[in-house]
Amino acid sequence: MRLAWLTDIHLNFLDDLERERFLKTIADKADAFAITGDIGESPDIIGYLKQMESILRKPIYFVLGNHDFYRGSIANTRLEVAELAGDSKCLNYLTATGVAELTPTTAIVGHDGWADGRLGDYDGTTVILSDHYLIAEIAQWFRNDSLNKQGLRETLTNLADEAARHLERVVNEAASQYHNIIAVTHVPPFR
Repeated sequence: MRLAWLTDIHLNFLDDLERERFLKTIADKADAFAITGDIGESPDIIGYLKQMESILRKPIYFVLGNHDFYRGSIANTRLEVAELAGDSKCLNYLTATGVAELTPTTAIVGHDGWADGRLGDYDGTTVILSDHYLIAEIAQWFRNDSLNKQGLRETLTNLADEAARHLERVVNEAASQYHNIIAVTHVPPFR
């Protein structure tokens, strides 16, 4: 099996024709695709996934990245994407599922992942990301040009812990059945 890895493809920066051309260019390059996030932005992610499914017509194993939640919320975007993938023959949203078999000896698992602020100088940094404005669960901590760093840290820590628990569960499950495990994530939830 040939598995192609795509990441940070940001389809929202392509017009309809460019997006179609790009997807057709890669369609025959692999038997399946692994995508590690930043496909587009929340309002358009469902349309991009449907377009990918209709053009690629092969298994697509994916997780979402921070940009995929822009102009939306993590919870709502995940729910909508999980529903779409649940009704699809090609789309497999690894954050919402368990172990997916690629071959009798190889499985793929994954989770969106999230940087949690536990490493580096979280308290001392003055960096403000677009995430702080454009993702509902994170934007709640940025008001009146002021960032509630404690609230944000708690949110990021919870997201990272969720990812780590999911990965621990599915990796252990996969290890009991498969010789090879491919783990995909947008941001590792651990060092």
